[in-house]
Amino acid sequence: MTVLAALAATVGIATVAWAAGSDPRPAPQRAAAVAADVGSPPEQVNRAVAQVAARAGVPGSSVVVHRSGGPLEATAAVAALAAGDTAVIATVGPSSRAAAEQARGAELSPGTTWLLTP
Repeated sequence: MTVLAALAATVGIATVAWAAGSDPRPAPQRAAAVAADVGSPPEQVNRAVAQVAARAGVPGSSVVVHRSGGPLEATAAVAALAAGDTAVIATVGPSSRAAAEQARGAELSPGTTWLLTP
């Protein structure tokens, strides 16, 4: 009976150790985004995408670019981005920058890094 109990204990410990380290799913990456006004120069948008990608540690192709047509649309877009699990948000254009300043001031997303362009 002692051998059987030792074998059961060994199998139980091995199973627990295997289960503790067997999660094949990688941790999800937080999103990165650029909020840009319609009509913003493509060079500025591309520069913002590169900055966001570098800061978030993600490839530039995974950065979401949202263009807004005015102050109300920019406010809605930035609020939606901040409400999600977005790690870094950059802005291009005055409407997007104002919306991001408002969201940052309201602490809408405390863990988010804000890159506000001049």
